[in-house]
Amino acid sequence: MSASLLERKIRRCFDHLDVNRDGQIQAGDLMALASRLMSNFGVVPDSPKGRQLVSTFEDWWTKLVVAMDTSGDAQISPAEFEKGMIAAWITDGQGYEQFFHPAADAIVALSDTDGDGIVTRYEFQRFQEAFGTPPEKIDEAFEHLDADDDGFLSREEILRAFHEYYTTDSADNPGNLLYGSI
Repeated sequence: MSASLLERKIRRCFDHLDVNRDGQIQAGDLMALASRLMSNFGVVPDSPKGRQLVSTFEDWWTKLVVAMDTSGDAQISPAEFEKGMIAAWITDGQGYEQFFHPAADAIVALSDTDGDGIVTRYEFQRFQEAFGTPPEKIDEAFEHLDADDDGFLSREEILRAFHEYYTTDSADNPGNLLYGSI
């Protein structure tokens, strides 16, 4: 993967997580993202899906801060995030499973509102809006990820796209378009 593609993907991921846009990722940012996701799907925090998402995001924060917060200030700077992403998710290759897969799985579970194993275009849009993806990029992402052109995304298609987005080195990989073109 070219450095410029990797840098852009990491920057976009940082922007998704820096919800308050103060230039640092803190625990409150992840909880704000979880709240946004729950709100978009009409889920309350004390529901089973809400508790699962909040618990997963709290665990995710703990893992991220331990792995990436080299300054010990309970926040992650862009430089710490980039270095941590490259070390854990790209160089090591095991970091995705440890750090992000549980969060991706909880996001997909929340997005699959009726539990049928598929995410409709509307459900996908709700998930993407929580991440701040512009509408035109949401449509672009859905079209590219719906590889079998059946009009919906299976749980496996979305989880594969998350994995490809954060771990692949191929510029042609469909997962690179998880949030639309980079």
